[in-house]
Amino acid sequence: MESPQYGERWGRYWLDLVRYAETNSYERDGAKPFVWRYRDYVINAFNEDKPFHQFVREQLAGDELRPGDESALVATGFLFCGPDMPDINLQEERRHTFLNDKTATVGSVFLGLQMGCASCHDHKYDPIS
Repeated sequence: MESPQYGERWGRYWLDLVRYAETNSYERDGAKPFVWRYRDYVINAFNEDKPFHQFVREQLAGDELRPGDESALVATGFLFCGPDMPDINLQEERRHTFLNDKTATVGSVFLGLQMGCASCHDHKYDPIS
């Protein structure tokens, strides 16, 4: 745990779970210029042996829990890790897609539930409507 590579190795697993990417994906694969700050936050959290409950809270609501704290704001980069369509004409559709993706990611990462299908129909195995 004393090696800086510890955070890089174990942080990689977390970044895979939260679908970390440095581009938007989809047709016009534009870069996300500052997303590396979230990646470095994750690596540092592992290297500092940050308590898991604090790690989770900071990613879901760090900006609300500690307003003005830049590292807490960077932690909320979790919310912007997935694919995005910034150039879509229908911003309401973009928001809808983004929120469905975030709900599915939070469900799978923090609850161990596949919730993506619940956005279209009743969940088959768990009582999620």
